[in-house]
Amino acid sequence: MANNSGVVKQETLYSTWLNIYGNVLLTPNICMQITNISHVFFGQLPRKKFPVWTLPLLFAGIVGMIIGSPDSYSDVSEMIFALGVIAAIITVIIIIAYAFSKPLFGLHIVMNSGVTYTFTSDSPDFIEKAHGVLCERFNRPGSETYMTLNFGTGTIVNNPKVAGNINT
Repeated sequence: MANNSGVVKQETLYSTWLNIYGNVLLTPNICMQITNISHVFFGQLPRKKFPVWTLPLLFAGIVGMIIGSPDSYSDVSEMIFALGVIAAIITVIIIIAYAFSKPLFGLHIVMNSGVTYTFTSDSPDFIEKAHGVLCERFNRPGSETYMTLNFGTGTIVNNPKVAGNINT
């Protein structure tokens, strides 16, 4: 939604579901009409930024290991050395976890108002199928089938419900 400063709202929904019923898309906290959607696209989301704060931690760990070398045989230097080793190990674990993190893929729904909703999944195949389901639904706006796209489990369920009978 555009506000006075011209900033457009972007909302990312992680591992959620999307129900499609007739001309309406429902999520746990959003209801939108298909006719108010400007366009839908999908793709890989940018990776989270590298945690730069880990570099000073690594530097502090290396300095702590050098200054607190166990050759001095004092309790303080041994403690500084141990803290340096712990800081270096924590930093290396964080860097490895970042390097091997799985990319996320997103299905972006852009509304006529400019608001963008992004549904995420770690499966590019599921995102592509979900995009196809939405595009097919755009071409059949009067359809009364009830579908659920579960972005958490990567499943699409076609529920044969009819208008006026969605609670059964």
